Amino acid sequence: MNNQNEQSPLDRSLKRLEYDMEWKLERAQFIKQRLKRDLRKMKKKQIFIKSIYFSITFAFVAGFLFVFM
Repeated sequence: MNNQNEQSPLDRSLKRLEYDMEWKLERAQFIKQRLKRDLRKMKKKQIFIKSIYFSITFAFVAGFLFVFM
């Protein structure tokens, strides 16, 4: 297995994986920007969902108090 021609398929796959993992700077910056954008979207979505839960809870409690008071 010391010869390049006698590499196993696993060795070739691992070398290909290592090659694919080495990114160019442009691609790394693009991925970083994309991750930041996705995180901002997730935070906005969480805030929206929390505000919906709060609104529903408030409406339920207000309705309960209005009916029974």
